[in-house]
Amino acid sequence: FKSICVADRPVITPFSFPTDLSEGASVQVFCAISKGTLPVYFTWLKDGKTLRETRTKITTADKFSVVQIDAVAPADVGNYTCFAKNLQGTDSHSVMLEVRAPPRWLREPSDVSALLGSQAVLSCPVAGYPAPQVTWSRITDGEPPVRLESSQSLTAAGDGTLVFREVSLPDRGTYLCEANNGVGGAITNRVRLLLNGKESNT
Repeated sequence: FKSICVADRPVITPFSFPTDLSEGASVQVFCAISKGTLPVYFTWLKDGKTLRETRTKITTADKFSVVQIDAVAPADVGNYTCFAKNLQGTDSHSVMLEVRAPPRWLREPSDVSALLGSQAVLSCPVAGYPAPQVTWSRITDGEPPVRLESSQSLTAAGDGTLVFREVSLPDRGTYLCEANNGVGGAITNRVRLLLNGKESNT
């Protein structure tokens, strides 16, 4: 009898990144085939582009390939795809890498000066993963902060902006922005809305 060798295309065993990865943690993920005629060639993509080994280390053997990241950062967030290919065909598997990062200011919030009757925008630009929610409060000396909600005169957006449609004299003062995403602690900053010298002529 003659032995018949059946050639198989690669079949990747499903895999995933660990969940609840925090910034700075190390992680590795294995892309292995359960069957497939050798040689099998592995390639990795991140967000549809060839994965470069600037932040990752890729180790490949006959039947598996490993991606390792020593200290994950928000820059590593994305969709990772492993391709396994031989003469008989190709298989692929994609997984999402999410990194939990505490809120941080993209730039330090600064005071804003505005004219009476003009629009004014206070900004607390923030980053983190999941995306932090920003809340605004009004600070008055000797009193607890008063949480602000969107109204006809202002918009308190979750992206870190507080928009006054038409600045009035009572709007002048100090405001507190707080960013929180459940990772680490909340961060806060104070921003003042000032009325410039032309207000006396209005």
